[in-house]
Amino acid sequence: ANREWNVRRGGLTDRILKARGVTVITNTTNKSFFTNPAAMHEGIKSLVCVPLIHSHEVVGILYVDDFTPRKFPSGQIEALEILASFAAIAIHNARTHHRVKQQAITDSLTGLFNRRCFEDILSRELPRADRHRRELSLALVDVDRRPRRMLALSGLLHVFRMFDDCGDALLALGIRVARFPAPEA
Repeated sequence: ANREWNVRRGGLTDRILKARGVTVITNTTNKSFFTNPAAMHEGIKSLVCVPLIHSHEVVGILYVDDFTPRKFPSGQIEALEILASFAAIAIHNARTHHRVKQQAITDSLTGLFNRRCFEDILSRELPRADRHRRELSLALVDVDRRPRRMLALSGLLHVFRMFDDCGDALLALGIRVARFPAPEA
């Protein structure tokens, strides 16, 4: 899931993102920027915050905390920095893999699933329907055979937008929408 959170100005996360370096807090008591109710309720008293940076982009933050005020030895901080660099690379690689996978299974014009994905889904859904003794409906719409005025770019994009607008409703019903162009004549 792609989740984002709002960064409160002047808060700890804001400070870490601006500093773009390791932040060590040996005692959170009376720190004006340490006001996260959940962290305070847990009783966090000291922490190390290491931004996960890949190609000058912060992709996350590694937090290591303790329930007693303490200093963190430089060797531990260096080890956390190394761990953070590996974590940043792993996050970048996972995002890249996801993006490439999405590009491989969707049509670049419409964002709908392409033929490869359609065939993959169908190869899974047919046996599943058979296994659960359920019917499977399949509808194919040939928008390329519409009258010529529909093939004008604006008309064609209107058709794709229409499919896109109803796509979320169809997905909520468990219906998948795919597009694959007919072979060139």
